[in-house]
Amino acid sequence: MDGPDRRAFLCAGVAAPAALGTTDVGSAGEAGAAIDDGLATHAARWDATPMATVLADCERWTVLCRTVGVASSPQWRRRGGRVSLLAARAYLDSGRPDGALALAQRARVTARGVEDFRTVLHGDLVAAEVWDAAQPGSYDVPLRILAQVRQRGGTSWIAATAAMLAANLSARRGDVEGAMTLVRGGEFLAERLGAPEPGEYTSAHLAAFGASALVRAGLLSEARPRLEMAAFLAEAQGPGLRSAVQMYRSSAALTGGDRAQAAEYARAALGLSAGRPAAWLARSVLGQARRARGQDGWEALAYRVASWQMM
Repeated sequence: MDGPDRRAFLCAGVAAPAALGTTDVGSAGEAGAAIDDGLATHAARWDATPMATVLADCERWTVLCRTVGVASSPQWRRRGGRVSLLAARAYLDSGRPDGALALAQRARVTARGVEDFRTVLHGDLVAAEVWDAAQPGSYDVPLRILAQVRQRGGTSWIAATAAMLAANLSARRGDVEGAMTLVRGGEFLAERLGAPEPGEYTSAHLAAFGASALVRAGLLSEARPRLEMAAFLAEAQGPGLRSAVQMYRSSAALTGGDRAQAAEYARAALGLSAGRPAAWLARSVLGQARRARGQDGWEALAYRVASWQMM
C-alpha cells in the first residue's frame, strides 16, 4: 500500500512536477515509486475501480513521466509504457476503442525501445481487442496479432490468453474446429504454468474465455463443464470476471432456447457490476436482448444498460 507521503504526492496531480523540480533525484525516485505502487494497485483492483479514476491517475502519471522522469532512463521509459498500457485498457473498458488503440500503440513502441517484452505482448493483446471492438466483422488482423502473441509469448499466461481470445474470434467467424483446437491448446499450455504474476490473466480467466468460445461455437456440451469450472474459480476473482461468467452462462442458456434463464444470469451479471458499469457488459446485454427479441424480461435489461455504453 502507498504510505501517506506517496498518496499525498499522487493526489497532488500535475502540480507535483513544478514543486519537485527535475533535478531532485530523491523526489524523482519517490515519484517513480508512487507511480509503480499506483499501477500495482489498479492491477489488483481493476474490477472494482471506476474507469474515470484509472484514467485520471494515468493522465497525472503520464505528466510525471514526461516532466519528473529522466528522459534517457530506461526505467522511466518502461514506466511510461506501462502507464500508457493501463490507460489503453481503461479506454477499451470505457467503450472508447479509438483512444485505446493510440495508447496501446504508444505502449508497444515505448516498451520495445527498452526491451520490456511483457508490456509489448500485453499491448498487442489490447490492440487485438481494440481492433475487434472497432471492426467486429474483421477477423484477420486481430487473429494475426494474437498468433504473434502466442508465438512470441512461449510458455506463458499471456500466450495461453491469446489462444483463448483467438478461439472466441474463430468461433464468431464460424470456424468451430479452429475454436476447439485453440481452446484445447490454451488449456494444455495453462496446465504447464506456475502462478501468474499480479495483473496477469489467471486460470479463472482462461476457463471463462474458453467456455465463452465454445458457447459461441455452439458446442454446449463442451462448454457447460468449463462454465461450471469458470464460475467456481471466479469466486476468488473480482466482480468483473464473475459478471462475465454470468453473461457466458446467459449466452449458453439463450443458445439452448431458455430465454428466461438467460435473463436471470444477465440480471445477476448486472448486479455484480452495478458499482462499476462497463461498456463491454452493456454491449453483451444489448446483443443478447436482440437475440431474445426483448422477451422474458430482456427488454427491461436492455433499458437498464442503455446508458452504460458511454461509461
